[in-house]
Amino acid sequence: PLTPSRVGFDMLDLELDLWSEDGTTWHWKDDELLEQRVAEGLFTAREAADIRAQARRVHEDLLTKGIWWDEAWARWSPDPTWATPPLPAGWEKL
Repeated sequence: PLTPSRVGFDMLDLELDLWSEDGTTWHWKDDELLEQRVAEGLFTAREAADIRAQARRVHEDLLTKGIWWDEAWARWSPDPTWATPPLPAGWEKL
């Protein structure tokens, strides 16, 4: 889950991704990195198995039901007049 922090939001990336260039053909990405995270102790083997099972469920939904998000987000970009906010000192350690 997204967790508020002093500089924004924190989340745990589950490492394994599905990606598509056309919204119909899906590819697995970073499965080998998930195994590396298990070796590093970030995830247990059981957690990695659960992550893969959830990814398979998402993949099946994508294949049978299609995407569920608003495609307009793919065209969104920030207003070019917006200033980039400064990060607080030590933000990378928070």
